[in-house]
Amino acid sequence: MSDINIKINASSAPIQIGTVGMRMPGANGAPATISVGTTTTGEAGTLAGVTNSGTNSNAVFNFVIPRGRDGTNGSGLEYTWNGTSLGVRISGETEYSYANLQGASGISGSDGVDGNSISTILLTATSANIDTYTITFTNGSKTTFTVTNGIDGKDGASGQNGLSAYEIASNAGYSGTESEWIGSLKGAKGDKGDTGIPGTDGSDGAVGPQGEPGIQGITGQDGTTFIPNISASGIISWTNNGGITNPADVDIVSAVIAALPSAVGVNF
Repeated sequence: MSDINIKINASSAPIQIGTVGMRMPGANGAPATISVGTTTTGEAGTLAGVTNSGTNSNAVFNFVIPRGRDGTNGSGLEYTWNGTSLGVRISGETEYSYANLQGASGISGSDGVDGNSISTILLTATSANIDTYTITFTNGSKTTFTVTNGIDGKDGASGQNGLSAYEIASNAGYSGTESEWIGSLKGAKGDKGDTGIPGTDGSDGAVGPQGEPGIQGITGQDGTTFIPNISASGIISWTNNGGITNPADVDIVSAVIAALPSAVGVNF
């Protein structure tokens, strides 16, 4: 601290008031620091807090932050799709709110170029074991491909004659003759088979020879007898002994006249 003398000039003689003490600014101190220490989650409902685990010039702040209280359960969402629109509703509700997601129809594209397909595949040439095929397309263009066929192999050497069944049986220990062995091949009589399905009717056979005359049958009952009666005028009438209806009467004179050629002067 330095002393400063203050003087005031009054008239011709200066007046000294006294000495005043003053503090002069000191040198700059070291800067303070602040850093974060720990961060701890506190219980729900408690107050947040900050403590300094450092010094006043080098502070280290430790934070306690309480966790939030558990919230109530939210409502779920349900979705449906009807082909063009998306429906959304909260779980428990009965109606969906729909948003149409179908876009406007696009512009029709231009027709594509006609494809080129195969019209025919024909064998067109053969050289040795190589066949050439020609493919003709619908636009008229052609291309070819070849197929190499395998060459016939050489005939193998003739094999030795195989043993007969009797020889094989003899080699296996059979001691009888070949005839006895053939006879032994006949198995026991089998069970009767099921009745077969009836066959279709055969065609009619040829006419057989005439059979012997049969015995004479019993005598039949007498038939009804019809008796004709001719009247003087040429009318035929009938009677019978069977009680049945008689034939109609016939005028034989009129019938004969109708059958003869007409003649003049002929009287009957």
